[in-house]
Amino acid sequence: MLEQDTFVDLNGYAAGHGLMSERSAQKSGFTPPAGTRVISADNHFVLAQDIWFEHFPQHLKEKAPRVWRDDALGFPQVGFDGKSIYPQRGVALMRSIEQVPSTWDFNRRLQDLDDEGVEMEVAFPQSPMFFVQHPDFEFREWIFRAYNRYVADLQRQHPTRFVPVPVANYWDMSKAASTVYEIAGLGLKTLMVPMAPGLSVDGSTGCYGDMHFDPFWSAVEETGLPMCFHIGEAVGTPGPAPAVTEAMKQMGGGAGMFRRLFAELIFGGVFDRHPRLKIFFGEGGLHWVPGCLQDAELLHDSMIGLYDYKPKMRPSHYWYRHCGAGFMTDPIGLSHIDQIGVETAMWSADYGHNEGTFGYTRDSVKAVFDTLDEQSARMVVGENAIRMFNL
Repeated sequence: MLEQDTFVDLNGYAAGHGLMSERSAQKSGFTPPAGTRVISADNHFVLAQDIWFEHFPQHLKEKAPRVWRDDALGFPQVGFDGKSIYPQRGVALMRSIEQVPSTWDFNRRLQDLDDEGVEMEVAFPQSPMFFVQHPDFEFREWIFRAYNRYVADLQRQHPTRFVPVPVANYWDMSKAASTVYEIAGLGLKTLMVPMAPGLSVDGSTGCYGDMHFDPFWSAVEETGLPMCFHIGEAVGTPGPAPAVTEAMKQMGGGAGMFRRLFAELIFGGVFDRHPRLKIFFGEGGLHWVPGCLQDAELLHDSMIGLYDYKPKMRPSHYWYRHCGAGFMTDPIGLSHIDQIGVETAMWSADYGHNEGTFGYTRDSVKAVFDTLDEQSARMVVGENAIRMFNL
């Protein structure tokens, strides 16, 4: 019988730290063995510049969202006509993270990473993701095109520290490939699309396993850029503690969406048609992976007569060949590293989120070294991300 405090003990290094706004960088503590490279495979970048109004074409400027600093709230706002896109119930959540100046002040950000021993970060967008299902396709195109160009410039300024994640066109296959090539031409090292593509310009609602998306996958494969999915879409869980409830729903594999995506890519034949694809699943942890692979293997055999397309390999083979997963603190996941594959696991600080490791980052890295042998730990805290993102 387990002791009542089993899971408290497992996550003991996170205990007592509270919200991100209540923490400070962990400047001292564990230092990894010499030669270890600590790379966060998943951080978050808060936009504080009025980039859309500056970069939208003239005929769309009146539609552009504005970005401004709200001194009363203490963090940047995004919205229209002075009204924020953040729902009122989300203000406390946004304040708890974006009120920390280092989430949007780049120099302070780099200092925090230095203090906590993080060499480089892969940084996912925050506010742009509010627009992933915007019904105006031209507006949506410029939301992401302007953002991609802006973060590419930041990457050029900080090439050894900052690896931003741009967003590709996933709704118009006549433009998708050119968007991917533009991202590669900007020198960006990866890209993402939402977990659910939503409506396409032709009015259809598909899935990434459909052959309809092959122009997109062909371009991604040709550029060699790894493709990312990340939890956190379609938030809006009601109830007395919506932020916590939503986090519980999303963590552990994106409310089941990571499982669905993995299945679509296998049983839609995407990996077979595009054998050089690399896929990263961000912030969902590791512990969803063994169960996903177990069930995929079972269903592969027990439903073989129901396939539209029969994959050339076993489901788990595609995981080990094509995929990787990011985690912050996941003792349960690390205890199953033999089933997950040590080469597929990537540590992240999730800097910019309350569930991230800011304030105990050195302890979370130490936990990896305490659990795994030294070579495996080096892979997990940095070398796997270097290989996945071609750093």
